[in-house]
Amino acid sequence: MIVRLAAPTELTTICALHREAFGIAEGDAIAELVEHLAHDPTATPHTSLVAEIEGTIVGHVLFTAVHIPPHTVQAQILAPLGVAPAQQRHGIGSALVRTGLTHMAAQGYDLVFVYGNPAYYNRFGFRPATPHGLIAPYPIPSVHADAWMVQALHDEVIGRIQGTIQCATTLHQPHYW
Repeated sequence: MIVRLAAPTELTTICALHREAFGIAEGDAIAELVEHLAHDPTATPHTSLVAEIEGTIVGHVLFTAVHIPPHTVQAQILAPLGVAPAQQRHGIGSALVRTGLTHMAAQGYDLVFVYGNPAYYNRFGFRPATPHGLIAPYPIPSVHADAWMVQALHDEVIGRIQGTIQCATTLHQPHYW
């Protein structure tokens, strides 16, 4: 398996992957999110990574810009992460997340946020964000409060800043939260 930066020409393939990965219930909405984020200037800078096996894209993760006014901290949000159903539970999603976090740290980002399954994302070092004063763009239902998470990529960032996160215009919609 190879994890690499996605080429702009692969967007159609990536969207098809998300349709397959998320199925009938959510696939079209997630593919549309990826398509719109790819063309949303408020999402930049963004990083799109794919996992490839024998020339076939089997996984994708997207990181897009977020801001925490009035701070100048460099931050991204991981959304979405998708893996082809036949390839799930083989470490592809983990490889994408780890590679993405390494890339974000090398690029000088301070924080990465995610709104996802705590049991999955905790193993990469994500922790609940709200207790640190890092608030999601929209209220998170209390039953999912631990799903709004953050990871500091550099020391002493957590606790130094607080505020409400501002995502790209595409992602800053209540139905995603």
